[in-house]
Amino acid sequence: RAAREGRLIPLRRLHPSIAHLPSQEDAALAYAETSSMVRYLFERAGDGGLKILLERLGDGATLDQSLESATKLDMKRLQSWWRQTVTGTRQTPAPVVQLLSKRFKRGRTTTGDSLESLLEPEVRKLLRVGDLLRLRGHIAAAVFEYQQAEERVPSPTPALTDRLAACLLALGKAAEAEPMLLKIAELYPNHSTVHVQLGQAYEALGKREEAKDAYLRAIGLSPFHPALHCTLAKLLERTEQGSATREHENCKLLSQNAADL
Repeated sequence: RAAREGRLIPLRRLHPSIAHLPSQEDAALAYAETSSMVRYLFERAGDGGLKILLERLGDGATLDQSLESATKLDMKRLQSWWRQTVTGTRQTPAPVVQLLSKRFKRGRTTTGDSLESLLEPEVRKLLRVGDLLRLRGHIAAAVFEYQQAEERVPSPTPALTDRLAACLLALGKAAEAEPMLLKIAELYPNHSTVHVQLGQAYEALGKREEAKDAYLRAIGLSPFHPALHCTLAKLLERTEQGSATREHENCKLLSQNAADL
């Protein structure tokens, strides 16, 4: 959207730190631009090009020199082509993630506030009703409440999708949960729960390789969570015995450590 509205931040302004940008919105845009540029470089130069980029940077070359070596383009042309890519008329803008505003309250800190507390009161009410129904085993009714809440939020949020996906998976509706989880995984790639749920959905759909990749991403984010290693071990038992044995050992060790704590 920023590209189409002529609001892209010049790459030179990202140096020496995104923290120097004047607003939270600018920082979010800078991260998006960086991600987009890396994706563009990969599509143009592939693994080999990215390897050259990192090697040249490691050897002390400037960023401009390293990019030119990796892509065989001068910086002016590279940035021009990248801008054309992100402003392409065939692209569908991604859902905008609602930015969390800073909140200050006199006399106490607010570090304990959850993402859920930032949602509208009507949305929080629907979530509470859904939670109560879910606790009482009324999973289908809980799904209805969560979907009502989903219609009222301005952008996807893990505070809602974690609950809704869990219910859909419990009802055996993995095919319905999969596209929702893929969207939230793209918007919140560091949220480990979505990768766990994606793995469960893929397993239910018979997509074993995709399930393995999802569990590995979750382990990369939460490497000391024993349940993740236990789940992955069971998935690998039939096809990758060596890896399954290693994950069983990780599962046992981490479970024992958790019990000792």
